[in-house]
Amino acid sequence: MLRSEIDARPNAIMHRYIDIRVNDTRLSPFIISNFEEAVPFFGQNALQRWNVAIAKRLLTQVNLADLSGRRDELGMLLRDAEALRGRFFIPPSNEAANDLLPIYNQLRATMAAMKGKHLLLRGNSFPETPELSNSLLLASASSNDTWVIPTSIRLAATFPGKSPKFGRLWADVANPATGYVRLQFLAEMYAPSSLLNAASRLADIKNWKFGGIAHDIRYLGISQAGTANWIVEDQVRVSDNTFLFTIRTQQSFLPVLLAQLAKPPGLPLSINWTSATDSDVSSATSGPITGAIGLSSIPWKLSNISQTTVTNETSFPARVVALSTVTSSIPVMPVLDLDPNASTTLPEYVQLSLGGGTLVGAESLLDPAGAVDVKRKLDYVASDSSIVPVQVENLLTEVAGQSIRDTQVRIEFADMDGNHLYGPITVSLAAFGLPESRTELKLLLPVGFKMTYSTVFVLQSGTQIQGPNGSEDGLKLSIDKTF
Repeated sequence: MLRSEIDARPNAIMHRYIDIRVNDTRLSPFIISNFEEAVPFFGQNALQRWNVAIAKRLLTQVNLADLSGRRDELGMLLRDAEALRGRFFIPPSNEAANDLLPIYNQLRATMAAMKGKHLLLRGNSFPETPELSNSLLLASASSNDTWVIPTSIRLAATFPGKSPKFGRLWADVANPATGYVRLQFLAEMYAPSSLLNAASRLADIKNWKFGGIAHDIRYLGISQAGTANWIVEDQVRVSDNTFLFTIRTQQSFLPVLLAQLAKPPGLPLSINWTSATDSDVSSATSGPITGAIGLSSIPWKLSNISQTTVTNETSFPARVVALSTVTSSIPVMPVLDLDPNASTTLPEYVQLSLGGGTLVGAESLLDPAGAVDVKRKLDYVASDSSIVPVQVENLLTEVAGQSIRDTQVRIEFADMDGNHLYGPITVSLAAFGLPESRTELKLLLPVGFKMTYSTVFVLQSGTQIQGPNGSEDGLKLSIDKTF
């Protein structure tokens, strides 16, 4: 092989696991990344011998990392092996196949031993995507699955629509001596679309599989960051990245609490976490997820959008900061401020940035200046309400002959006259028999209420099947039939 042959195809060769020597002169480490294109140039027999040498070198590196206990290095080697597998092994001759098969089997056995293990990848390790510099990626150590660790927490609407509500306020009039007041919130773990799009691009570059915000992690609870005259109680994880939780404070401190909620940064929170399958990967080494919840500058997606205009359908002023396509996020500079129920024309540069893509939403901040009375953003719960435990459980293991991976139950609450009280809340349940197959929601509800629900089953194959829907007026909702 001549140096000129290598220099002629610089884009086809690059990896760190094989040394190339030309006339006894060591070149930089290379590996062909597209063998089919290279076959006419180098010849298939030479490439297959090279292929075997690459696989042997990779196996040696894997074994050394495994024996020395360098788990992170081992995990990255196995991810590289998995990422390269599709373009790494061209159809071999019988001779090459005899050499490759035992190597490949040993790599797969090591991958199986690492199943369920995770790696934490720091975003600043990847110069290709500077947007990830302050983020963390969760990576499988036995496959090329990759996710983003959430960067913050944000409020979700407890009552969506054109006049959304973002919390419920209730005074414990049944026990006036305590002086307790409670606020109940829905909040979701969050990563901005610009970060998710950057992680998706990195996955394409590395030939990884990107799964969005990490769901294979267990949140260990929400707590206030620092000293405060309030506590978090009755918190429950209702879906992969969504929490229902209650803040309790004294009546005398409520005005101060509402004032903190009304202006940035809001109430500071801290969330510890751990990998659901690997206790060695957790916030103990990376630090907790920190953020704040507030009732100004609330992240909100405006969905009434065309290629030329965007409409704010809410009753709050909105500031558009980015526009989203299916695969990208376009920052809006300068930002667009919209009055309630108003529309505006998008800047011309948006069309130039789309590259043929279709806009699907606008990322905005509701009430960015904190000018709207905080009380307009809260539900004031009737005095006859109390914290009610509502149990939701899945009694099924399969649907249509396939195992269930996830059962998503969408629930809304109304009083006995049909007036909307709460929701929708989407609860994610595992298959029956697993600890996550049931949960208990502690909600501020009146004496008489009813639930309406709909169900979607997510099968192990990823297929989604519509499940049962109906209503219940008790304290327990059981999913025990498929349709």
